[in-house]
Amino acid sequence: MSPRQSRQAELVPKLLKNAKSWSSIELTVENTTHQYGTLAKGGVPRFEMRLEYIETDRGQRKLRETQTLGETEGPVTEVFSDGERSALVRYHPVDGKLVQESINVTRSFYSEVLTGYTDRPVPLRYDYVGLVPLHEAIVGARFLGDSEVIGRTCGVFLFPKNRPNDTLDLVYHIDWDHGLPLRVEYHRTGRAEEGRPNAAWEAKAIEKYDGRPLVSSSKYAAFDTRNGDGRSVTLEIDHSIVSARFDLAYPSTMFWYQAGPGVHVVDAPGGKTYDTPGVAPVAAKTGAPIVVEPPDPGRLPRIATWVSLALAAVIVITLAARRIRGGIRS
Repeated sequence: MSPRQSRQAELVPKLLKNAKSWSSIELTVENTTHQYGTLAKGGVPRFEMRLEYIETDRGQRKLRETQTLGETEGPVTEVFSDGERSALVRYHPVDGKLVQESINVTRSFYSEVLTGYTDRPVPLRYDYVGLVPLHEAIVGARFLGDSEVIGRTCGVFLFPKNRPNDTLDLVYHIDWDHGLPLRVEYHRTGRAEEGRPNAAWEAKAIEKYDGRPLVSSSKYAAFDTRNGDGRSVTLEIDHSIVSARFDLAYPSTMFWYQAGPGVHVVDAPGGKTYDTPGVAPVAAKTGAPIVVEPPDPGRLPRIATWVSLALAAVIVITLAARRIRGGIRS
């Protein structure tokens, strides 16, 4: 084993400890999205998302997303996994209470199979390369040298596109001491060494929670690489950990939904569609779910425009009906 391979191998137990040494993790993160330039024109330049996430070492997962626009609370989405199946539940407020709008049962968590990237909140997202745990993926990575992020020495590793139809190479800057990713760059395939990423995520601070280090605050930025110089920022997302707890016990019922009355259910694995008994309260519709942080920065102009238009519709409907219905994701 060469000295370079030896150093790379030293990271594996640290990465494994960060990702798998707990029986459970409970994480609450607040994201603030800023859109600039053409992305903000005619739309909404700023909005917030709160993500509440739980995962166990038995493969159980639960994610709750709540988006707000100023003082207006938007739709709420919950995603469940019992370790075998997943379910996406959308809510809308009626008379001050959240009411289920629809339930979709699938085999994969949220949009992970569709996008090829994990739907865990930041910073847990970067414990993976696509859907592959970082401690497994690093074996096939190419070491590019060392860098410094927030005053810490990192190893820089190139991960070629993680799927045959992917258009991105990923570059991870991993803290040698803690085994924490502190910077991740998204590059067009074959262009990583040019040093001009389409987008980048970077840590701003590290804190310990229950004795475990986590990136407590960070920023994701997308750059204009099509019409600009590749340095103009078109979109930024600030991520901040509100709380993090480890090794708590949860009942299995927490990781599956309880259907309300009159809810439309699409059960893809079961091959059936039905409405639950009863009548659900009625509220105004706001449209389709919104993706605000795509894994492929090359899609940012199209998706961010979708975000602006859909959120503007939320404002209009809220003022007219004072009720919101639909789903928004990040």
